[in-house]
Amino acid sequence: MDNRTFKITSTNNHVPLKITPGHFATNHSHINYYLDVTTLKARMSEARQAAEALAGMYMYDTVVDTIVCLDGTQIIGAYLAEALTNAGVMSRNAHQTIYVIAPEYNSNSQMVFRENTQPMVTGKNVILLMASITTGKTI
Repeated sequence: MDNRTFKITSTNNHVPLKITPGHFATNHSHINYYLDVTTLKARMSEARQAAEALAGMYMYDTVVDTIVCLDGTQIIGAYLAEALTNAGVMSRNAHQTIYVIAPEYNSNSQMVFRENTQPMVTGKNVILLMASITTGKTI
């Protein structure tokens, strides 16, 4: 870990975040802080904490049929689906369950849903779960 990196936790739910100050540039953006979400996506306890924190935003007035996971967020997505289901969030799916899927990418780097997953997104109430939203390019 970089010696400039420090760890903070969110105030309400203690989700740990690793932050590195500096100048980070891509061909789409320049940012002053890098948030490392690697362990949030890979470590079970942190993924669960992140999902529980996110679930609060959808519990009372949102129907959720599908969670589309981008940027390797499938573990968080599964815990989010579980937290929403346990909280009684409605799903219009036939089995009253929330789908958790990730798109595939074609040769042009475009996201695609194959025939077997298209019914899970077409006409559904979808949450897009992303780990990186610096520029909105993905959206």
